[in-house]
Amino acid sequence: MGRPVAEAIPSILTELMSDQSVRLPYGGHPRIAIYGLLEARLQKADMVICAGLNEGVWPQLQAPDPWLAPRIRRDLGLPAPERNIGLSAHDLASALGAGEVVLSRARRNRGGPTVASRFLLRIQSLLGQGLAVEEEAVRLSALLDKPDVYSPPYFRPAPVPSLEQRRVAVSVTQFDALKSNPYSFYASKIMGLNVLDMVDAEPSHAWRGTVIHRILEYWHKQDGSAPEALIQRAEELLLNKALNPALRALWQPRISKALCWVAEETQRLNNEEGRSVLISEADGEMALCGVKVRGRADRIDALPDGSLAIVDYKKGTAPTAAKVAAGFALQLGLIGMMAEKGGIAGVKGNATQFEYWSLAKDKSGFGVIKKPVSDVIKKNTILSSEFVDFAEVQAAALLNAYINGDAPFTAMLEPAYAYGDHDQLMRLQEWDGREAQKQEDEA
Repeated sequence: MGRPVAEAIPSILTELMSDQSVRLPYGGHPRIAIYGLLEARLQKADMVICAGLNEGVWPQLQAPDPWLAPRIRRDLGLPAPERNIGLSAHDLASALGAGEVVLSRARRNRGGPTVASRFLLRIQSLLGQGLAVEEEAVRLSALLDKPDVYSPPYFRPAPVPSLEQRRVAVSVTQFDALKSNPYSFYASKIMGLNVLDMVDAEPSHAWRGTVIHRILEYWHKQDGSAPEALIQRAEELLLNKALNPALRALWQPRISKALCWVAEETQRLNNEEGRSVLISEADGEMALCGVKVRGRADRIDALPDGSLAIVDYKKGTAPTAAKVAAGFALQLGLIGMMAEKGGIAGVKGNATQFEYWSLAKDKSGFGVIKKPVSDVIKKNTILSSEFVDFAEVQAAALLNAYINGDAPFTAMLEPAYAYGDHDQLMRLQEWDGREAQKQEDEA
């Protein structure tokens, strides 16, 4: 009987173990393991390295309880905050019982030089000359930062495409990229590399802006800008069950107040100044320096004297007058020029007013009108009467340099105004801040 039972053991074990899954730890090493103090309590190893013996790291600084005073904690029977220090000491004492122990610390961290923990200083003082200091491992680790062959440094990219590749249409919102970060324009418009949103991504700020523009577009085109219809229009769109419930609950009250302000302000301007909405969310196109320039006007109002007011809705804060004077945020001026040249259907007249209608919360509530230009001469501010000409000069210079010319699409020319999604593509972290070293090497 003994032999048949013994022969059946492998089959029995196979049957019992077949429904159990055993997976190796992800990224684990067959001979090295990194544990925290709590994890290391029940582990055993031939060599134990106790790292991080810096003041403030081990033992960890005692954090005051933000809710209960020490006396109240004692009365409630809760452990004192100092108990964690004792536990850390207990864990370290247990680790010191291994066959071979290395006490280690970092001499520097991100903030600068560090101080050894008091425990480590006392150990060094106690052992004196008998203290064994590991030098070979330190020397070998230093060699990791000193390879035999260095890869050449990566400098600021500045691609120079051919004239045929440069012949692309430019949107009025893309002149900022041409001026501040030409590489971003090159990557998106010439190479066609644009960021794709994740399938399950949360609603972005751009998505919210699109929703607001859609509500205002339907309100102008289908409701005749009737004040009472705007809130109803917003509620109908935001009741879409596909919307994130949390987003709808938190965002709908805010956007409703902002849209109420738009309706009231539009009605007020119509009653007091005779100003009416001419077009909304209309596409336009014009030729400038032989380049096709496209744009979309959020709204253009007709003034009583026949001139035009160019309006751009902003979900957040509006560009400042100083930014416009520096040659950025030219969108309103370029839309005004497009309207004056007949590039927008149904619009005719001179653009004399330029406004950002910001729906962000202001001191007085939701909604405020910001003008990036002025009717009187001010420092670092463009005159309203000169804005269209100023925008044309600025845009023409950029088009002649980058679209009709051979200027390199240099990355991050104006970092203060630059934005984009191509930092990784331009390998920003590899060259940013190293331009001075490059100039020194070339000298």
